[in-house]
Amino acid sequence: MSDADLKFKTSYEKLNYSYNNKLIYQLTDRGLGSELNNLLLTALYCLVNKKQLVINDSNWKSGSFENYFEPFCNNFQTFVKIPNYIFSDGGKKRFIYKKLHNLLYPKYQLMDSSVWKKIHDPLLQAMDLDIPNLDFAGTSFNLLFLLEKSLLQYNSKTKAYISERLAEQNWSAYSGLHVRRGDKLIREASFFHIKDYLIEIKEKCTYLVN
Repeated sequence: MSDADLKFKTSYEKLNYSYNNKLIYQLTDRGLGSELNNLLLTALYCLVNKKQLVINDSNWKSGSFENYFEPFCNNFQTFVKIPNYIFSDGGKKRFIYKKLHNLLYPKYQLMDSSVWKKIHDPLLQAMDLDIPNLDFAGTSFNLLFLLEKSLLQYNSKTKAYISERLAEQNWSAYSGLHVRRGDKLIREASFFHIKDYLIEIKEKCTYLVN
């Protein structure tokens, strides 16, 4: 991590912990890319609304967040696991669990359907922000980029695993590409051919050879 990223992460953690009201982001059974993207959107939402971000990974199909990344916020644990259906609207089970949770943990807001819709509001990513505690002034989209760089830091175990796999491949340079298909094409994104992605990589990743 660069000095600038470390400074930003330290400032973020201090600011995040300063908020009294908390919002729980629950890691569930979605794909890893979706989970991390939604986590960053939630971090942005919390900064805008002055809420402390905490995570809960008790139901995460990939295990523990700290199996892969360095921690940057508290990990909320409860004797009853937060059900994945908490994101959905309605339902007797959701109503009962939410009622119980609010009684036991009044300062810990659940990531229910109402908040889920807010973090995916396009306006959230198009705001102009000025956050002196982070020495940041710019668009919320640019802030997402800084959050990704600073907060999603691999731990030593993950770094060692990646280094071992790269050594096996003997690559001098590489670029990662995540191509979404499946449910994303239903209503969230248009279809792009693989060659279109490769063209973008060639233009942006000039360090790669043909």
